[in-house]
Amino acid sequence: MRRAETPGIGQDERPGTPRQQSQAPAGPAAAAPPQRKLAEMTTSELARRRRELERAIEHIPGSAPARADLGKGLDEVEAEERSRAKIAATIGKAAGCAS
Repeated sequence: MRRAETPGIGQDERPGTPRQQSQAPAGPAAAAPPQRKLAEMTTSELARRRRELERAIEHIPGSAPARADLGKGLDEVEAEERSRAKIAATIGKAAGCAS
């Protein structure tokens, strides 16, 4: 007797039917405004946001106004990443001094 399998990643609820995995489009629509503030995002969410913005910027002509907006968003993501790296380095130094 076979055990009933629960749907896993990429599977539909019906046995043997793969779920369509949605890939983010590579254009400007991929860079929709984030649902949360950058400071509230996890590190992986922040990295994903960065990739979305980079891909969207690649597909927009250099003179388009939307490109400047996306560039500003990318600058904000990079600033948050630098801030987190600085905090991590400070914590690492403090931990090194404590031992």
